[in-house]
Amino acid sequence: MGIKQIFQQGMNEFKRQSALRKEKKNLSQKQTLLSQQFTEVGKKAWEAKLEISRYGNSEELIKTTQNQIDELNTRLTSLESQKQELETTRNEKNDVFNSQRTEVEDKKKEVDTLLDNEKKQFKDAQKEMANADSRIKQINKEEEQLNTKAAAAETPREEKNEIPKKLETLKTEKEQLQEKWNTASTTAKATEEKIKPLEEESAKYQEEIDGIKEEQKQVIGELDDSLAKVNKETADNTHDLTEVKKDQTKNFEHLGEKIANAGVSDQAVAPELEAVNTTKKEIGDIEVSVQSLDQQGTAASRSAFWKMIGVIAAGVAIVVIIIILLSMLFGGKKSPEEELVSVLTRGGKTVTPAQTEVIKQIGKKMMEQKMKEETEKDNDDSGDSGEKGEQTPQTPEEAMKKMSEMTGMLKEQSEQMAGKKIVAADKATLMAVLPEIDGWKQENTSFNKRSFGQLEYADLVTTYKGPEGREIRVHISDTAAASAMLRMYRLFFSMNMTKENDDGYEKISTYGSTQVIEKFRKNPPNASFVFIVKDRYLVELKADGENPVDRLKEFLPRLDLSKLE
Repeated sequence: MGIKQIFQQGMNEFKRQSALRKEKKNLSQKQTLLSQQFTEVGKKAWEAKLEISRYGNSEELIKTTQNQIDELNTRLTSLESQKQELETTRNEKNDVFNSQRTEVEDKKKEVDTLLDNEKKQFKDAQKEMANADSRIKQINKEEEQLNTKAAAAETPREEKNEIPKKLETLKTEKEQLQEKWNTASTTAKATEEKIKPLEEESAKYQEEIDGIKEEQKQVIGELDDSLAKVNKETADNTHDLTEVKKDQTKNFEHLGEKIANAGVSDQAVAPELEAVNTTKKEIGDIEVSVQSLDQQGTAASRSAFWKMIGVIAAGVAIVVIIIILLSMLFGGKKSPEEELVSVLTRGGKTVTPAQTEVIKQIGKKMMEQKMKEETEKDNDDSGDSGEKGEQTPQTPEEAMKKMSEMTGMLKEQSEQMAGKKIVAADKATLMAVLPEIDGWKQENTSFNKRSFGQLEYADLVTTYKGPEGREIRVHISDTAAASAMLRMYRLFFSMNMTKENDDGYEKISTYGSTQVIEKFRKNPPNASFVFIVKDRYLVELKADGENPVDRLKEFLPRLDLSKLE
């Protein structure tokens, strides 16, 4: 069996398995619907008071469960009344305490205003006294200097004649300053006598305020404790009610199933029984379809499917896809050959140009070896049938030619699935997806369209920058003619895998109608969403800092994914 036949039969098997999974999912949904319809039949029969005593102990079970539901509902009503009463009391008490505290605070505010004014007057008086003291001392020095000059024989007569006038002027200023000092001193003493009682009154009001706060804390705290107990009891009773209602639903379901199987034709449940019969028929049809799809699978088709996976996993096609996905996921701007070197040297060591060339040749040899193994296997499988196996490439050039054929086959398969020729999207198409957000702007936007073999793909990268340094990075990639492989990548979404540790988690999440691979790391905080659009486009959103997951959840629905063809 040649590689082309492996891919053809493998893809047919993939389609069969996909159809089988779809039918089984549909079957599960119908069975869930049937359970709901049985429940409706049982509930309607109970409400219509049909004779149900002949259906085992259903009547007794339903009555018992209904009594429990009624008791729990009564208890919840009582608890809700207690809760409202406690909340009303709490609010009233709070208002009383707040009113009392405000009244005392207003009185204290008046006293504090008077106290501040008196303190200011006292401070101003002290300042005036200090200034007067300082100037009087300076005048005393000046008088001493003038008297010394007047007594000195060398002082000119004209200067000696002026000294008495100056001394008189200084004396007058000194008397005025002394008068100011006396006035300021009187003011200081008067205000000081007023300050002490005001301070005592302010402290008294503050003590009263603290007492009100303490009493408020105690009273409101006790009410909060009572509310907490009521809330806990409400939560416990609500949980019990939910569980009992589940039991009641099961009771109704079992009763409905017994009535449906008994062939009852009472008009009270006729519409519900008709719906049950319709769903039973649909389930039967789906089971036939599932059985048929099961029988279509053969050992040969399953073998082809796993051979195809093997070729993809270890052969040329997976190298192409890894290059494309790495480019899309990590924003690489390298050529395909450089991307291949990057993949093969993931260890992080620096490589010389000579080592780079060796790595490229190793990659080619890996491709040649894989093709050789597949050809030998094909020759063994053909046996004496005369089927000619594919020839192993003998040179790197032949290997690259074979790679071109493989990428061509992948392109052909993708276009068959799409039902049309696939051309990688242009910049305008990918830009149309991006929203305009008030307060945010786009920066560092880049678009690249590249090719590898017969495959062409394109990607757009941009960064949204918003308030407080927040960022959201967007990467939209069009796998174009490699989209057939992206359908395989979607298998990861159907597995609903979850991985969690102390530093974060990885899981499959659904937001709206979009299923994403959600990753979150705590240290430092960062998150990413990766999802597939129309089995062709791969979109990655990244954010870091505070609440990165919430930011991505808000941003996701803003993307206009309908613009992608």
